[in-house]
Amino acid sequence: MTDLISTPEVIVATASRISPVCKPQEVANIAWALVKLNISTKPTMQVLEAQAQRMFNDFNPQNVTNFCWALAAEHLSNPGVWEQVREFVSRRISEFKAQEAANLCWSFAVVKRKIECLVVVDAYWLSADFGHHPSTILSLTWALHYLQVTDPRLDMAKSILLSHGRHLDGEAKKQDAIISLIHDGSGDRTSLEPHVSLDLWDRVAVCKPAGWEVEEKRKDYNDVGHVRSLSVFLRCSVSKSPPIWLDDDFHYGFIHRLDVPGSGLVLAAKTYQAFYDLQFQLQSGQICREYLALCHGWAPWTPETETHLEYSISSQLGAPSYVGKGKPSRTSLFLLARCIKPDTGDALSLMRVRIWTGRTHQIRAHSAHVGHPIVCDGKYSSAATFQRDCTWCPRNFLHRHRLVFFNSAGEPLEITERLPLDLRDALSQVQACADGWSNESLDSFLRNGT
Repeated sequence: MTDLISTPEVIVATASRISPVCKPQEVANIAWALVKLNISTKPTMQVLEAQAQRMFNDFNPQNVTNFCWALAAEHLSNPGVWEQVREFVSRRISEFKAQEAANLCWSFAVVKRKIECLVVVDAYWLSADFGHHPSTILSLTWALHYLQVTDPRLDMAKSILLSHGRHLDGEAKKQDAIISLIHDGSGDRTSLEPHVSLDLWDRVAVCKPAGWEVEEKRKDYNDVGHVRSLSVFLRCSVSKSPPIWLDDDFHYGFIHRLDVPGSGLVLAAKTYQAFYDLQFQLQSGQICREYLALCHGWAPWTPETETHLEYSISSQLGAPSYVGKGKPSRTSLFLLARCIKPDTGDALSLMRVRIWTGRTHQIRAHSAHVGHPIVCDGKYSSAATFQRDCTWCPRNFLHRHRLVFFNSAGEPLEITERLPLDLRDALSQVQACADGWSNESLDSFLRNGT
């Protein structure tokens, strides 16, 4: 399809020609496919949108769901179309499947249709037919958080998720069954091996080195050839692994990922209940994930100002993420120091980065999109820049150094991991600009890694 439809003009012309003779399902599926293939354009979607409005009464719930997803991914918010969706959903909400309800709420959240989203959420709670699937509840949680809804709906979502977790854990005395990790997290550590930063009875934080993947089934060969996995590391760290660490349907207990070339803190659950608790925290924005990054160029922001980047991202496995459409993404940047590489004269900025969403390569794609690619990032900087970076920095200069989350008792926990030695060695080769605050900040990271 992408070979035959090679230009935006051809795509628009083709859509204009075929949409009047398409069936409702075909209109919805064409819209879905164009967005999924990253070859959609707003004019194309507007052609399909106009045709869909004429045949909306002939749509079924799956057609509506697919079409709404495509419109939301393109950030098309024509009030007339969404009013038709609202009327359709209000009349036929009982016909939607659980996954369709989740996709609808995602679409409503992206285009800021709060009332429609709440209609679906409330119908979901009241309908026994939906079955209250955990994946759907997590999707609804994300949508409510994105729309800044804070009410008993979130409490209900958490309660149902924890109940699912307890059911999976069974009646065994799980606290007695979990054995503390063998690896000691104290003292100096090498940046080449993982280590445990925090070990609780039902959850653990591990520091991932560069070149390691989180789950062994993921192979990102475009970033690095041979990798080792944290999931295997954890299983080797105890005499008897918790069941969730053997369950690939639950990502071996891991709550989130880190790119293979990056390093830093990763959370994993030892029980299914903890897994759902942490997933709820993640989807409702309660987990703080903070990074340190060295970027090209002098960032225009001042050290007192946190800058928010909000660019949607779409991604395909193995390919760089594309900024401009797709899933909503938000990254916050805080300038720590402006620097210079003395031998080349390159301008650099040391940044503290927080992500509010967790899209593929989000920080790398966002920073490159605003003209400040991360040092030694072969995917998002030019080949010449990457080759020059490799002469003094051993790998992607991105490290997740701080996590804030809640334990099983609802108490906040904060853990930090200082900058690894390989990145501190690279940082020692740059000089701070003569502005006072840059020099002080850079010295602190070189001495302590924090």
